[in-house]
Amino acid sequence: MNNVIGYFLPRPNISRVRINDITQELALYELEAKILLLAIEYIEKKKLTYFDSTIGDRKCQTRSSMLIDCMQNLSDLNNIAQKEKPFIEKLLLKITTLLHSINNYTVEENIQLVKTLKTESLSSYITNHEINHNLPNNLKLLCLCLISTYKKEQISSLINLNITLSKVTKLLNFGAKATLCDLSIQYERDLAKQYHLSEVETCLQQLEKKGFCTMTSFFPSFKPIIEKMKHLDQPFAKKTTHFCQCGRVRKNSFEIFSYKNNAWIPTHEKMKDLEQPIMVIYGFQFPGSFEKLKKCLNIPLQEISIPKPYHVMCSCNKPFVEPVIDNMEHGILANFAHHPQFTTEAEIDWQGLGLVNSNLHKEYEFLKTLHGFSADDMSKFCINHIYPATIKDAIELDSPSIHINITEQRKDLVTHHDAHCPC
Repeated sequence: MNNVIGYFLPRPNISRVRINDITQELALYELEAKILLLAIEYIEKKKLTYFDSTIGDRKCQTRSSMLIDCMQNLSDLNNIAQKEKPFIEKLLLKITTLLHSINNYTVEENIQLVKTLKTESLSSYITNHEINHNLPNNLKLLCLCLISTYKKEQISSLINLNITLSKVTKLLNFGAKATLCDLSIQYERDLAKQYHLSEVETCLQQLEKKGFCTMTSFFPSFKPIIEKMKHLDQPFAKKTTHFCQCGRVRKNSFEIFSYKNNAWIPTHEKMKDLEQPIMVIYGFQFPGSFEKLKKCLNIPLQEISIPKPYHVMCSCNKPFVEPVIDNMEHGILANFAHHPQFTTEAEIDWQGLGLVNSNLHKEYEFLKTLHGFSADDMSKFCINHIYPATIKDAIELDSPSIHINITEQRKDLVTHHDAHCPC
């Protein structure tokens, strides 16, 4: 007997079921089928930002890397989506028809169903009615990412009266988001093993748990990702909003970096494929701390980004000199080293992991000496969010703040802030 059911939202099987269990489960399958069709629609439209983990949604950097890998060949992914689409549409029709029938059963039909269910489990019921389906792993990942960004009002518009919003919300936290955390950790560990980063492998054994969220430390978690990007020749885009000391915007910069001759360097030639998926690393540059910038703009200190209405162009006469970052990889990794290593506020247990004075430990200590790459000192580049996009969309969207404003106009997308990024 299968102990886990669902298309992409894992949930436990029930051996002795009631009619209410069946209608709730069918409602969940209906929700999953709707999300699947939305995911396929967004793949068709090449809207990778719709799968973006929202700012602060834990491990945005790892999830972005997973999504970039998943979408590296958009034509293949689109072919998979097109193959799945008619099957999912038939499943959705079958589910809604069955659910409607049960909700309108006569007393006699209800009595007969109760008798039948005495020998059924949820899993066997779903199988007998041919509603079960094994999804390709890349579609599962895309659906988990998509649904985990939805707010309650978006979920409410997709579910029927057979299931409560609180049940779905709990399933999202301990199903979708917890699963994404687990997938992210396994992804980091697999990359560390693949690229022979033994000290990183050891460091990623330390896990800290808070609520539904299980985390590895931030600094070593990005090490294998950037190594993978080098080996697979995956560029990244660096987007920066440069703030003046007065709090207004001096400049918005956009650069694409490729790894050549053992260094990440700006690519000045025109990109031929604007539909190419790319990781976007977005951040702020300001001569001071993030707290100082928020005070300067009179923004509540609990805000974890700078909302678009505050992105007002500066009219100061003082010349603007963009800071030079000598080593882009060091700058990015310094952001992760300066960031609190776990959501629980725990530190990396170098002693317990047997990594004191290891090369990884020494690199971490070196990166923490670099100035300008933290929320306390944003004078060079402080990462606010990491997300996947096509090059075209990355260029057209001025910043995640603007992206948020755009997507808030859509009823099927959300933004939700949990903690300061990088996450």
